[in-house]
Amino acid sequence: MQLSVVYGREIDGKVTTFGTTGYTYRNTFLLYDRQTKSIWYPYQPGKMNALCGQRAGNTLPYLAQPEPMPLGKWREKHADSLVLVPSQ
Repeated sequence: MQLSVVYGREIDGKVTTFGTTGYTYRNTFLLYDRQTKSIWYPYQPGKMNALCGQRAGNTLPYLAQPEPMPLGKWREKHADSLVLVPSQ
């Protein structure tokens, strides 16, 4: 199982919203920020980098590696969150 990592979302003091481009590079999703459509990829270890677009050259810091846990425990800790699970 491959573990996920969490990156910050603040750029110039403002929270940035990301989406997936639908493309992958080296088995990793390419993201874009919804404000400028800049393309982001974790090119350097521990950083999410804007590869092209208005924010090219910007980086987002690595924050944490989420703790793997059973779904029931997640729901106890984060009752207000939404969790996507595959249909059976």
